[in-house]
Amino acid sequence: MRNTVLAIALAVVVGAVGVTGYVLGRGTSSPATTAAVPYKVTTPPSIMSGAFVGNANVRVRITNGDIKGYLADGIRNPQAVGYNYKSSDPDSEQMVQFTGVWGTIEDPEQAIDRVFAAAARNAAADKTGNTFVGVPQRVFPTGLGDAVMKCQMHKPTSASHTDAVSSDPLCIWADHDTLGEVTRFDLATGAGATHLTLDQDADTAAQVRADTRVRAR
Repeated sequence: MRNTVLAIALAVVVGAVGVTGYVLGRGTSSPATTAAVPYKVTTPPSIMSGAFVGNANVRVRITNGDIKGYLADGIRNPQAVGYNYKSSDPDSEQMVQFTGVWGTIEDPEQAIDRVFAAAARNAAADKTGNTFVGVPQRVFPTGLGDAVMKCQMHKPTSASHTDAVSSDPLCIWADHDTLGEVTRFDLATGAGATHLTLDQDADTAAQVRADTRVRAR
């Protein structure tokens, strides 16, 4: 599958505890610059200054199919990780889903476009339980640095989702070493639910990048 992040989000909504990933499409250009030293992504125990902590109840499984998908995205020697984070506020039901890959990415924007194209194809084939709204939009959140980021809204279509009329954003960053997929959503329903805008999820994704991207040793 790919994008793994959406499958995890849907799995959390319907109460599952294990998920996998999916495959890809096409894209364009690469404004990011090559880093002087290689980087990788990690899954720290908490992110965003402790606002979200690791959720051991949701397992992220990276498959051989995911790795083949990353190769098709134009990522050489891909290595992938994923993690689910829940709010550290006991009164909040917000979660952050993250999957990341590192390797050599010659064209970061093309890699992002391929991931979104694959997600749209899988959604159209009814393989993910998501419907994509509009098209991916280029965003420039504070702290993004020299990476490229695009975001798009997606709507869970599972009957098990109690707030199926809502849409949630998915943001993807890429540079010449790493690519990360981030969606932040709220399991609360009705008046208590928080539905993020693209810009809000972009800010979250930029912070997740800062927290998970480290120099490769």
